[in-house]
Amino acid sequence: MTYSKLLVATDLSEEANAALRSACELADRDDAELTLLHVIDLSALLPTGPIFMPPKKEELLREEVRTRVTRALQHLRQTEIPTGLLCETVVEESESVPDTICEFANAHGHEAIIVGTHGRSGFSHLLIGSVAERVIRKSEVPVMVVPISH
Repeated sequence: MTYSKLLVATDLSEEANAALRSACELADRDDAELTLLHVIDLSALLPTGPIFMPPKKEELLREEVRTRVTRALQHLRQTEIPTGLLCETVVEESESVPDTICEFANAHGHEAIIVGTHGRSGFSHLLIGSVAERVIRKSEVPVMVVPISH
């Protein structure tokens, strides 16, 4: 199977970088476009329950995180994407990272999603990571999970 448009979901970890390298190889083979997507998890970023954050402070926090993530994605693009590969970087915000990854892939015509996960052995190998697992379950397009062992 060949692809023309691939989505790489990254949390900016080393595991995700390994998945990006695999995606680059696939994109190079197929002359495909890459989209490098990071979803800011609002449920982890913003306080919940009885803790109150003034809207202005919340907006400043969100802007600061978005700026840092955008810079990190641009750096990743410059250092990990081979010259000649078409690659765009996108930052989204959501309270459901897996849903947003799947919805983004569908809305923008991606033919596959590539994610990384920790390698595991024994019983724990079944637990590939909550985000990766939920993307596999929800995605309407093929998902490539790149296992990484330490």
